Amino acid sequence: MKYLLIGFALLLLFASSCVKEPMEPNNKPLASIDTSLATMGLYVLNEGLFNLNNSTLTWFSYADGESVTDFFEQKNGRSLGDTGNDIAIYGSKMYVVINVSSQVEVVNPFTGKSIKQIAFFNGDKPRQPRRIAFHGSKAFVCSFDGTVALIDTASLEIEQLIEVGRNPDGIAVLNNKVYVSNSGGLDAPNYDSTVSVIDIETMSEIKRIDVGLNPFSLVPDDYGNLYVVLRGN
Repeated sequence: MKYLLIGFALLLLFASSCVKEPMEPNNKPLASIDTSLATMGLYVLNEGLFNLNNSTLTWFSYADGESVTDFFEQKNGRSLGDTGNDIAIYGSKMYVVINVSSQVEVVNPFTGKSIKQIAFFNGDKPRQPRRIAFHGSKAFVCSFDGTVALIDTASLEIEQLIEVGRNPDGIAVLNNKVYVSNSGGLDAPNYDSTVSVIDIETMSEIKRIDVGLNPFSLVPDDYGNLYVVLRGN
């Protein structure tokens, strides 16, 4: 299982990271934990197990160290979905990328209530979204079917699909361009080795950069550089 953490406070400052060995939570009933706007805390996305439909969203309170492991389910009366891969707060919304369920769950981070489920399907075939990044009023979601979806963060509608390389597994925005790592992971051992570059003005792929075998995470710095993590074979 993987765990992604995202901090939450009054000004919606946030960060995310991975936790290899999470502590056993107290899992108090939701009613006993203050999750109001003035409360500082942490959202934890638990990926769950593949095809078992058991992804969860935990709320951890900085104030008293208490947590609710099934926060989303308690708030919405249903499960989060199958295989949560990414989570981010942008503006006044939280976005949770659910890979196997092939959807992005948009959540009110102040209340934990679902705002909308954005489906990622090509007909009946799931696109399998993986990661999300943002620029201006738009969200960009890369999916394993080789596309990047452009989502308007106001209407929460998919406005456009851009074709990139095989099985994109990472996405980042830098200097008005979107960078997408093409892993080719579903074609192992015939991995991809490129990063697609999308121009935000034209919303088209303008270049593919050869970076090495099976690229994964993309991390921009404050100096205009982009770091690419390679899984190799």
